[in-house]
This record gives sequence, structure tokens and C-alpha cells, in this order.
Amino acid sequence: ALLIWATPRLARHLGADVPTAQWICVLNPLVIIHLMGGVHNEMLMVGLMAAGIALTFERHHVAGITLVAVAVAVKATAGIALPFLVWVWMRHLRDRRGYRPVPAFAAAAAAAVLIFVAVFAVLSGVAGVGLGWLTALAGSVKIINWLTIPTATANLIHAIGGLFVTVNFYGVLRVTRAAGIVIIAVSLPLLWWRFRRDDRQALVGIAWSMLVVVLFVPAALPWYYTWPLAVVAPLTQSRPAVAAIAAFSTWIMVIFKPDGSHGMYSWIHVLLATTCAAIAWYTLSRAPEPARADSQ
Repeated sequence: ALLIWATPRLARHLGADVPTAQWICVLNPLVIIHLMGGVHNEMLMVGLMAAGIALTFERHHVAGITLVAVAVAVKATAGIALPFLVWVWMRHLRDRRGYRPVPAFAAAAAAAVLIFVAVFAVLSGVAGVGLGWLTALAGSVKIINWLTIPTATANLIHAIGGLFVTVNFYGVLRVTRAAGIVIIAVSLPLLWWRFRRDDRQALVGIAWSMLVVVLFVPAALPWYYTWPLAVVAPLTQSRPAVAAIAAFSTWIMVIFKPDGSHGMYSWIHVLLATTCAAIAWYTLSRAPEPARADSQ
């Protein structure tokens, strides 16, 4: 419900087509089958985060940051959006109240941090979990599939290199995953600084940051790729972009079985998923471009 409420607001704010945005992040089969069907906590996290971004864009800064803080309490990934919303709040202070850039940034950052800490502390206290949940984050490293670049790279090195020499798969995996963490640590500050000038850029920065995290974390599951969809929906609405999103979503949806296992080591399953993705891409790539909100 939160995502359905927030998506039209984000789309209209950026002059994008609302039905197309709704399809990308709400009616997308990957979202329906893996996120909603699996009842994962990402469903609540993404909805809260999207609503928080929409409220912040509409100058309801305290409410927006509060919702993002609640989203972080559900899943830490939502915290990626918070630094970009500081830029948004800073611009509003500068444009509406005449603050100079440095004081505006200091005020927005301080207020955002205070709101986040207060909300997170209250929720942690009410839930009675404190910070003990941090130790559970390491559990995902046990997942090994082809959905992230570090793990896929280790699989390829093991498969190809193993034809010529003995390859210690887990040794290679440790190196590629460590490299992935370094890439994330370097990329996020650079993206935060690069995409700071307006609301569209802030949303682009959040989308790129989430995509970098999903691609380079040690391990991922199919519904992790629904994280960027809420922020990508109002941004990538050209027919080629929608067709590519549909193809990728279809491939991820089909390659994973109902019991949670995947068919990435079965050529027949890979061929089936690729065929379905190709059909989705071909069908949508031939459809007409959606009308923009400002042309209706």
C-alpha cells in the first residue's frame, strides 16, 4: 500500500508516466511473485523508503526522514537513501529560507541524523533487540549463486581455471567478495557527491547506489533486485528501458524455483528462463512509448 501511494507521487514530481511507474515497481512479476508472494521484509522496507522519499520531495522533511528511519529498522539497505535526502533538505532550506550552502547542509544533516537516531533508538527499544541484529547480517555470505558479480566471478574463475589448474573456489570467493566490498565502499560516497543538484539527481543517485550494492554484495537473492525498482520506476521509462527491466525481471523470476532453489546450473532451465526473457523484451520493445505526464 505504501508503494502504491508513493509511486504516483514520485512519478508526477518528475513528470513521468504514472501507470508505467506502477508497473515497474508494483505490478512487475518479480515483485509480485518473489517479494509479495514470499512475504519478505523487503516489501515493507521498500514501501517505507519510497514513501519517505516522496514526502521529503514534497517538503515534509521530518515525516520523510522518519519513514526512512523506520525502513532502516526493517532492513538496513534503506539507509542508502538517507544521505541523498540530506541534499534535498539542504536545497529546500537554501531556496525557501535563504540559507547559504554550508549552513543549509549542516542544518539538514544534523536534523536528519537526530531524527534517524531518535526513531531507530525508540524502535530498537520497543522491539527489544538493541543492536544484536547486526550479528545476523553475516548469515547471507553462506549463499552462493550467480546473482552478484563477486560470486559469479568466483564461479567463472573456478569453472574455467579448473580446466587447467587446481582452483580453490572458496579462496577465490573470499578475494572476489572482498573486492566487491571495496567497490561498494568507494562507489557510494562518489555517487552521493555526484548526484546532489536536484530531486531527479538524488533519485538517480539512490538508484545507482542500490544497484551497486545489489551487484557487489557478497551474496544476493532474487528479491534483492526489487530494491532499486521503486526509485528506478519514475526514471527509466523509455521503451528500451522498460523492455530491458521486463526481460531481466522475467529471467530472475523464472530461473528461481518455487522452493527457493535456482536452476543456474541446468542448461535447460537457463534456456527456458532466457527464452521467456527474450519474449518479454521483444513484446515490450515493439510497444509505443508511454506518454509523459507533462504532455497529457
